[in-house]
Amino acid sequence: MKTIKSIALIVLLLGSTNISFSQTAQGNETKALIDSRHFIFEVQSTSPQTGITKQESYGFFLRISGDTLYSYLPFYGRATTPVMNPGERPLNFTSVKFLYEVKERKKGGWDILIKPTDQKNVREMTLTIFENGNSSLYVISNNLDPISYNGIVTDQGSEAK
Repeated sequence: MKTIKSIALIVLLLGSTNISFSQTAQGNETKALIDSRHFIFEVQSTSPQTGITKQESYGFFLRISGDTLYSYLPFYGRATTPVMNPGERPLNFTSVKFLYEVKERKKGGWDILIKPTDQKNVREMTLTIFENGNSSLYVISNNLDPISYNGIVTDQGSEAK
């Protein structure tokens, strides 16, 4: 009986060691993406300030490609100033002038502060990324209600969005 318990304990310990090694490897890969400034945040759900969370299926994203920021994000909420062009989506833009500041979180993961200085609608974006790639994005605008998104950060690879 003691032998079975010992074997079970050894298997359990080896299994947990393997999990921690894979989490560390995944964390290193995620950190490398953040440092390279070449990744894509793929939106899975949107949470407006008022209303309910909406699951997204259409390929909305925020992409960092070196010195260029591409934002293709849905918006549900209230605008405090009227939109001049009704066909224009307020969170669809490309920015080449933006602050990109990374801070490590105390319990793992990273917070990335992004401030596009060449955009009139967006004041700041905070992207929280965990070691496994799960992420959340919070957008504060000058004339729109704040909105948040949940999704995953991955290598943009050869995707052209």
